Amino acid sequence: MMKRRVFCVGAMSATALLGGRSACAKDDFPNRPIRLVMPYSAGGSGDVVLRPLVARLSASMGQSVVVDYKPGASNVIGSQIVAKAAPDGYTVGFIADSHSINPIINKALPYDSFADFSPISQLVGLPMVLMMSPALGIETLSDLVKYARANPDKLSYASLGEGTAHHLLVEWFRSVSGTTMLHVPFAGVAPGLTALLGGHVHLMFAGPGVALQHMKNKTLNALAITAPSRLAIAPQLPTFVESGFPGYEFTGWYGLVAPAKTPPEIIGRWNQEIAKALGPGELRDQVSSNGFIPSPSSPEEFTAMLRRNAAFYERLMKIANIKVG
Repeated sequence: MMKRRVFCVGAMSATALLGGRSACAKDDFPNRPIRLVMPYSAGGSGDVVLRPLVARLSASMGQSVVVDYKPGASNVIGSQIVAKAAPDGYTVGFIADSHSINPIINKALPYDSFADFSPISQLVGLPMVLMMSPALGIETLSDLVKYARANPDKLSYASLGEGTAHHLLVEWFRSVSGTTMLHVPFAGVAPGLTALLGGHVHLMFAGPGVALQHMKNKTLNALAITAPSRLAIAPQLPTFVESGFPGYEFTGWYGLVAPAKTPPEIIGRWNQEIAKALGPGELRDQVSSNGFIPSPSSPEEFTAMLRRNAAFYERLMKIANIKVG
């Protein structure tokens, strides 16, 4: 061990003189615990994927991957932490659609959503389920539309904050259904669901992992799913398209990023670990059984997807007549 340390110091000195990085530091990665910043509150649909993935990564990488929950401000708080972290691979961030949405609606972000991050990999794709409080006895989209049209602004819906996918999807639905509803933002999925379960709001979009749980427990009514076809694990749940809303399809996503300028060797190591963890096996089956679509990708593929996603949301905001700036 002593000889290895002496060699590393020597290698670092030599590479420093050459203006390069230490190959030894990269080869040793990781040699201490890793921080994974989660910009959502604990207990949401992201946790359904993240918790078993973190356990798998910790075992595979030989170091603890510690989840640090930093919810709020439409995920800006957590993402800013990652953007400002040292680009050494020891701080990575969990991101979702809001990463593409935020720069469109907020020109004063404390970071650049593209330039300040190094994409690692997409994790999963996920359609969204519109959940309804059972208090009003509404069990179908057609019933929801009829009630909302007859009672303008009486219905309220929870979201994860202004401009998040949960917000934009309802605004999109309102625009195509000719209804009006009151928007009530929360700091994360868990507090939004708590309000929904308590009857303080009437509806909310949720990821399949959370939605399926409440469907099974019959604590909330699931009205429709944004997927292009019904899920095998929930064949009774209709799509928006077959419920009378052609073109209303959406598949969200989760992914991992590192700070910009993280060495490509470290990004590559992370990418390999993600691909291995979400490859054929128990974790992939577990993720799929909760309605997610395992979708590990290369950093280049993930970068291209982020660009396409931003373009999609720009179109969606125009459809929903949401002001940006």
